[in-house]
Amino acid sequence: MGQSAAGPQPLVSANLKGTGWGEDFAEVSLDAALPRPHAHPLSQGDELVAAAGKRRPNPDDFPTHWLDAERQTREKDMLGDGVAELLRDRDYSFILGGAQRHYAVPALGDCWQAAQTAIYKLVRACDVLDQDGIFLYTPAIDDQGDRGFSRYTNVTGQQLPKLLGYHLPPEPLDLSEVLDDALDHYYRRKREGLTKANGEIILALFDGEPENQRKLVKALVRATYHVDQPDELGIGLLQIGNNSIAEGFFSLLAEDLSLARARHSIVKFAKVDSLKLDGLADFLSQVIGKPAIAQR
Repeated sequence: MGQSAAGPQPLVSANLKGTGWGEDFAEVSLDAALPRPHAHPLSQGDELVAAAGKRRPNPDDFPTHWLDAERQTREKDMLGDGVAELLRDRDYSFILGGAQRHYAVPALGDCWQAAQTAIYKLVRACDVLDQDGIFLYTPAIDDQGDRGFSRYTNVTGQQLPKLLGYHLPPEPLDLSEVLDDALDHYYRRKREGLTKANGEIILALFDGEPENQRKLVKALVRATYHVDQPDELGIGLLQIGNNSIAEGFFSLLAEDLSLARARHSIVKFAKVDSLKLDGLADFLSQVIGKPAIAQR
């Protein structure tokens, strides 16, 4: 099944889940010593990204304090000098989804809730590194009630709180289908000369065993033949909650993809609750096959 709704989708405040995710996200910073800055007039209002329709975003619609240049400079400095070569001048894509289940999983919602700080800080780090906006993939349901997904393009810090507040915890999503689309999106932009110099990092946050595992493996193997350098494209698989079967499958993708004839390793797997929140640059560098970044 294809993408259910292409392009930026309208944000309808009446449909927000009201879980407080967005409000919490607005408070998160990589620099705990920085107080929450005062909001200031919207300075990127002409960006048509994840806004309702094609109107100029209203400054009251989204938190704007992430646009503060001094704050972003300080947060970049916190990531270390080595980030310039490894992680900047690169696009970032996020996939948020839940596994399809035919039975209830106790406390799964609590697992997403417990992971929210890590999710926010990881998204925030990528937002700092990719200032023209990340690509965000979320579950969607079409008019016939069929599962699909939406791709939001060039989403900046203004829109992220409301989008995450609406989509987390996520509905079920076919990870193989969405990852395949994200990779094709990268290949197409690369052919058209629209990718950044250092390539792209794709991060998928998922809470169980994915469907269509053979298709997922094929997409990952194929990706290794579409890059010019091993560190051009990296895929981070991040597990929410505890699922030993999913953990085993994702670990296999990270450690033994060569058995499926991949040219090189392209996957980094981690459980979200194991991430070191003060070392996210290290994790991102490992996604593209580089050692941990030496801190200043």
